Amino acid sequence: MKLKIMKVIVSAFTALMIAQAFNLSTPSAAAIIAILSVMDTKKISLAATSQRLAAALLALLVGGIVFWAFGFDAMSFGIYLLCYIPMAYLLKVEIGVAPSTVLVIHLWTQQQLTFSLFVNEMLLVTIGAGVAILFNWYMPSYREHIIEIREEIELKMREVLLKMSGFLSVGNGKNDGEVLQIVKEKLKAAREYVRLESENHLTSEITYDEQYFEMRRDQTKLLEIMAVNLNEFRWDGEEMAILSEMFKQTAEQLAEQNTASQLIDEIEAMLEHFRERPLPQTRREFEKRAQLYQLLRDLKRFVQLKVDFYQTYGVHYFKRKEKSRNSSKSN
Repeated sequence: MKLKIMKVIVSAFTALMIAQAFNLSTPSAAAIIAILSVMDTKKISLAATSQRLAAALLALLVGGIVFWAFGFDAMSFGIYLLCYIPMAYLLKVEIGVAPSTVLVIHLWTQQQLTFSLFVNEMLLVTIGAGVAILFNWYMPSYREHIIEIREEIELKMREVLLKMSGFLSVGNGKNDGEVLQIVKEKLKAAREYVRLESENHLTSEITYDEQYFEMRRDQTKLLEIMAVNLNEFRWDGEEMAILSEMFKQTAEQLAEQNTASQLIDEIEAMLEHFRERPLPQTRREFEKRAQLYQLLRDLKRFVQLKVDFYQTYGVHYFKRKEKSRNSSKSN
């Protein structure tokens, strides 16, 4: 926020000084346009600037035609507003309505339509928007924030899985959901950091980051389902110990660069082992076996999300990173 404030101040002052240096009429308009053109990201700034230029050109054209046809009285200005504003919204350049109308007011107060006056107004908007883009071109990188929040999310998800492993080891699930809520909040923050980074620094890492956090969001939804199921889970025996160990292994292999593919084979082997067990003899045993299967299937889906992500995005991403590091070392 402090950086943006400084950009607004410097952009406005610089635009004013340049407009004065060119001896333009009403140079303060350039400063106002510069203030309005400093946006949060490069992408928004460029889009807003192109819209303002188009809006200014349209406003001067409409204003010129209206004043030429009806004169320079208040009624003519009303006709201009009636014609211009709907056209600006129709052409999706409404962001430039206010500053462009200020330019048209200059024509109205000057009571004349000359080529030099039109050039003066277009230079004002060009200088104001151009200076804003120039000073707004530097944008801080959010890469460190993204890496930090990625590590925090993995740490919290690992904590959840280890808690589940502990619940299974004692045969009593009790989850208050606080840690999962923290994970969801951090995922929301991560999405905003990735958005800002994508609109300021167009790199190959953006797609990877987007898909990575999408994968973690899907996994979090599964953790919420498993947490609910664990609260209803009551069982003891060999299966509980095996399942507890599987959750523990999943937690240990949660790291970003871990492929987790071996876990899929182990979970599938466990499912096959349970399938070969004798059929339940009572309704209660059947319900317990169903709960056990459901937990195991959810765990498999959880791990499969990571495997699919790594195979689709991780392999190429880490190869590029390794190649880049090797290139840097050789230089």
